[in-house]
Amino acid sequence: MNQRKMGVVLSYASMLMNIGVGLITVPLMTHFMGTSEYGLYELMGSLIAYMSVMDFGLSSTITRYYSQAIARRDEKAKQNILAISAIIYLAIALLGVLIGACVYQLIGPIYAARLTPAELIACKRIFIVLIFNMAVTIPANLFVAVLTSQEQFIFLRGVSMFSQAMQPITFLIVLRFFPTAFAVCIIQTAFHVLVVALNAYHCVRHVHMKIHLYSFERGLVREMMGFAFFIFLNTVIDQLYWKTDVLILGAVAGTAATGIYGIASRINTMYTNFSGTVNSVFLPQITRIVTTADNLDPINAIMKKVGRIQFLVMSLILSGFICYGKRFLWLWAGTGYTDAQKTEAYYICLLVMVPLIIPLIQNIGIMILQAMNKHAFRSVVYFFIAVLNVAASIPLAQHFGGLGCAIATSGAMILGNIIIINIYYYRVIHLDIPGFAREILRLIPVMLVMIVFGQLSNVLLPDGGWLLLGAKILVYAALFFALSWKFSMNDYEKQLVRGPLQAIVKRRR
Repeated sequence: MNQRKMGVVLSYASMLMNIGVGLITVPLMTHFMGTSEYGLYELMGSLIAYMSVMDFGLSSTITRYYSQAIARRDEKAKQNILAISAIIYLAIALLGVLIGACVYQLIGPIYAARLTPAELIACKRIFIVLIFNMAVTIPANLFVAVLTSQEQFIFLRGVSMFSQAMQPITFLIVLRFFPTAFAVCIIQTAFHVLVVALNAYHCVRHVHMKIHLYSFERGLVREMMGFAFFIFLNTVIDQLYWKTDVLILGAVAGTAATGIYGIASRINTMYTNFSGTVNSVFLPQITRIVTTADNLDPINAIMKKVGRIQFLVMSLILSGFICYGKRFLWLWAGTGYTDAQKTEAYYICLLVMVPLIIPLIQNIGIMILQAMNKHAFRSVVYFFIAVLNVAASIPLAQHFGGLGCAIATSGAMILGNIIIINIYYYRVIHLDIPGFAREILRLIPVMLVMIVFGQLSNVLLPDGGWLLLGAKILVYAALFFALSWKFSMNDYEKQLVRGPLQAIVKRRR
């Protein structure tokens, strides 16, 4: 199995581990820290997420240009691109620290009305740690870009999975003695630094990464920054979509409401990551196809192939959450939240998850636009849609709390991420959107049948604890897989399942 196929398999394995870690760490944090301290953690995490956009889209930009240099076998261009990128990254890191210092001064004036003096002090301490985290990890994206371009997916995913596995163990040990959001941030920062060190070592030792500035090519820099700007704009939009709601709730409703929305956000993040991480595996391949191919047939084939795989996975998760998500939140959120708050979190999740499945299964389209350097329109449209989302979220949050924020986010998503972008894909980029839709429609009947089955299982076997819920989910997943195998999956998708199993059997022989 090559790096690309193994990268897809490990991406999903990493997501499964990430979900497992989330299932463990969130109850751990709410148990040891309490709902207010957890809300504080979510609030500061959302605030620092805005600082993370200062990567300015360079990671994807470096991947694209470095992959092109690899395709041309131009060693000199590879080294020069990395040198220019390193200079830009160092400048960005310095700028980030300066902006962070300014934002630090605004924490008190913005949140003093809703946070206690002790919470404000904790916010500032957490913010300092997260600024350090940002200053280290943003320049380190250079190593991630190189490893992605070289298709070193096994190493990248392996390091990520190691970090994911060790964090909950560390949380369990540390939170028993220091049950604070500050302690959690220290642990996460330590693991981020470790991952950066391992990526850097592998780049130098095994990939033989070399950086040499032959010339500071102003034309190349302008071209890279022009490309990166719209990647950066997409990142800003992501923050407006997914992080601003928490900041708004923190300002108008306090840490308790923030904690409830944070629980729902965790679920949506797990849901989103199942689709998103696979895309980076295909970016180098798509870039090389765009560089050498003279038609869109290979691109359309990849989009349909990846979209079908993503829908098979995402429809299982979405339909399963529709059936069992409410009971899951009842048990998972613990005693720190009331029944009404858990129910609210469930409906917040559904408001976002149902329409989100469409852009998630089309995420490969983002990689296609980046490889073709035609992502400007998407970025601009999404920016205005995201601003509309924020403008609608403020009054809706004041009247309906977290549900109001979810309604605004869902409406903006349908308008921008589904309607407008698919018209652009079809009319301007000439992607085969009708063909893509036909492929997905063939997979929907199994999902609808399984939703009916799941609701019937809830009527026949209501409530129960973790054991009953786990048994329901396992039966549901097994039946979903069996029906998909029989009625939905094609030979390629079946081989993705058979391949690893056959490899395991051969090794045992």
